[in-house]
Amino acid sequence: MKLENRKEDILEFVVRDYIKTAQPVSSGRISQKRSSFGSPATVRNIMLELDDEGFLFQPHTSAGRAPTDKGYRYFVNGLSHKKSDNFQPYDTFSFFESFFVEMANELEIFVGIVSESESKAQKLVGLKNLLSRPEFLEESMFEDFGDIMDDFEDVVDEYRNALLEQDEMFNIWIGKENIYPKAKCGSTIVARFLLPDEEKVTLFTFGPKRMDYETAINKINSLINKNGKSKR
Repeated sequence: MKLENRKEDILEFVVRDYIKTAQPVSSGRISQKRSSFGSPATVRNIMLELDDEGFLFQPHTSAGRAPTDKGYRYFVNGLSHKKSDNFQPYDTFSFFESFFVEMANELEIFVGIVSESESKAQKLVGLKNLLSRPEFLEESMFEDFGDIMDDFEDVVDEYRNALLEQDEMFNIWIGKENIYPKAKCGSTIVARFLLPDEEKVTLFTFGPKRMDYETAINKINSLINKNGKSKR
């Protein structure tokens, strides 16, 4: 479903602003920041349409709106075709590892790098930053993430197998799209890589739905594009 331009622009504004602030976005804020979108009344009517179509919802009694899973998905699909020109070579595992440690810290998400060798070596980073996110004040999300960590190897295997079946370099699961039931509270990005020494690794990231998808996609693409392909 392709939205008309102004409706698409307003949805994109809501998603980006909500990712940044974690606060519902009002029509007044949008009109103030983007006068070309129209008056608050005009923007409000368009937001109501986006609400009716399932792209936005009204949290609690707030006057503002936040993205639904469908709204995030529409936004991410608009990003996925954009390729990064900032290519990053990785000649060693240590560079690969440090690259994603930096990504975890920058985006405040959990990142797990898991070897597919017999050793099943793991590098897990970002737990402290992730758990400081406001979403984790909700006990249910905290508990769901705990279940992900308890079953971590099995969870990674499920997503890795899904990538193989889809024949994808990497993929993003948002909310209810997630394979693992307890991950439906957030978003998951998974990619597979073949390192220069022929070691296969799986990158598993998890964070709130309010994730900086654009930066995450660009960072992963910068490795995939430079090296031609990730390991399928």
